[in-house]
Amino acid sequence: MKLVKFIPVKSDSQLVGFATIELEVIGLRLIDMPVFGSGRYGPWVGLPAKPATGADKKPMLGSDGKQLYDPCAAWTDRKFSDSFNRQAIELIRAKYPNALPSE
Repeated sequence: MKLVKFIPVKSDSQLVGFATIELEVIGLRLIDMPVFGSGRYGPWVGLPAKPATGADKKPMLGSDGKQLYDPCAAWTDRKFSDSFNRQAIELIRAKYPNALPSE
């Protein structure tokens, strides 16, 4: 697994940036995945998602007025998700030590 790019962002939410990660073994590049500074188990990386739209093609908003998103990909097993997330966070920390909150 290789970190291709990380773009830090300033945000009022837990979003700290976007990462592009390449899974070299299978030749897959996941582009602009959101990286969050905290979660239930610490920092985490979300899979790509697209804005949710209704039948009328208008953006769907949550009760808080924020845009909702639909997943573009999903893990088939929690162990794959945890392993990917752990490795992705390690790669980001190694190259951008100040991008994420300390452990």
